[in-house]
Amino acid sequence: MNIKKIVCITALASLAMTGTAFAGTWKAGDGENQNKWWYDNGNGSYPSNCWQWIDGNGDGTAESYYFDHNGWLLTDTTTPDGYTVNASGAWVQNGVVQTKKTGQAVNEAKINVNANPIDYEGIYSYSGAASYVYNEQTRQYVLCGITEGNSWDEWLEKIYPSKPTYEEFAIKKTDVDRYRFVDKVRTTYRFIRDDGEWYYDINSDGRIDEYERDRKNELERSYNYPEIEFLEDGRIMMNTERYLDYTGSDGSTSSRYGWPSQGKFLLKTEIYYTRR
Repeated sequence: MNIKKIVCITALASLAMTGTAFAGTWKAGDGENQNKWWYDNGNGSYPSNCWQWIDGNGDGTAESYYFDHNGWLLTDTTTPDGYTVNASGAWVQNGVVQTKKTGQAVNEAKINVNANPIDYEGIYSYSGAASYVYNEQTRQYVLCGITEGNSWDEWLEKIYPSKPTYEEFAIKKTDVDRYRFVDKVRTTYRFIRDDGEWYYDINSDGRIDEYERDRKNELERSYNYPEIEFLEDGRIMMNTERYLDYTGSDGSTSSRYGWPSQGKFLLKTEIYYTRR
C-alpha cells in the first residue's frame, strides 16, 4: 500500500469504538495478500493497529472494523483487545453486528479558494481539531488525532497538552480582498489578498511590500500568528505548525497523542471554528 497510515491514539476498543466514521474505499490486496482487505480513507491515509467505524455503502450507518499493524482487516477472529469480528470483519456481540449513525468528520470540509471575506464576518468559537505528524521519508503528514466535538477536555486528551492560542475571535471590516482578525483581547491582525495569496499587513499601511511577502511562510509557521483558511461549509480553519523534541523523555506524552516516542518532529494542528 503506497499510502500513509493513521497512527491510532486509542488503545482500548471501548474508546476507539466511539470514534468518527470514515467514508473511503475498500481495497483488496494482491500477490500473497490477495485474500486480504485494507481501507483507503480517501485522504491519503489508511487505518493501522486500531478500530475504525466505516460506512462502506453510504447508507448513514457504520460498522466497526479492526486493522492489524500492517493495515490488513481482521476477519472471523478475536481482536487483540478481546472483541469478536465476523467473516466480513465487522464487530459483533452475541452474533449481532454493532452499528452507529455516521456524521461528517471535523476535517472533511474543503477550503474555499475563492472565499469572499464579507461572507465570513462574525464571531467564531472553537468547534474541533485534528493533528498530524510529518513523515520525513514520505514527505507527507500522517493523521494522529481528531476530535468529535468542541470539548476542551477532548482537545487535551487527543490533540495537545495545552489549549491553543485562540479560543475565539472575530472577522471584521471586510471587503473582497481584505479583512481583520480580532482576538478576544482585541489584538488585531490585518490581512490583504494580493495575486491570489493572503498576506499579513504587518505595518498596517494597506498594501503588501516585499518584506511582508518574504515573511509569509515564517509567520504562518509561528504558533502565535494565525494562518486562516475559509472553508466551503462556512467554518474557519486555523493551521499551526511547530517542531517538538522528545529526545531523552520517557515517551509517555508522545505515546498518548500518537507522536513519535523520541526525537524531533514537526506537528501540524488544524483548529476549526464555527460562527456563532
